[in-house]
Amino acid sequence: MLHVDAVKRGLEGQKHFAPLRAFDVEETRDMMCALLLHDLGHEGSSARPEWGRREDGDGRHPFDAFGATAAHGGTWRCAFSVDSIGKAAYVLGSTIG
Repeated sequence: MLHVDAVKRGLEGQKHFAPLRAFDVEETRDMMCALLLHDLGHEGSSARPEWGRREDGDGRHPFDAFGATAAHGGTWRCAFSVDSIGKAAYVLGSTIG
C-alpha cells in the first residue's frame, strides 16, 4: 500500500495518535510468516475448524478467532476510530512526517 501516496502519508501521520502504530513492510512480512507457521503447526490454532469447540462444552464465540492472533497495531486501544482521524493523520503525515 505504500506505493499509493495518500495511504503512505496517512500511515506516517498515524504515529502522532498513540497508541496507533503502522508496521513496516519487513516487520509485517515476518509477522505474517510466523502467524502462518503457527496456524499450520499448532494444535490450538484459531485457524483450525475444531478451535471453537471445547471439551468442557463451553464453546467460543465465532468472532473470538479474530482476536486470538490479531496484530491490531493499537486500533483496539486507541480512543479514536481510524475513520475519525484519517484526514488529520494525512495532514500530519504530509507536513511533519
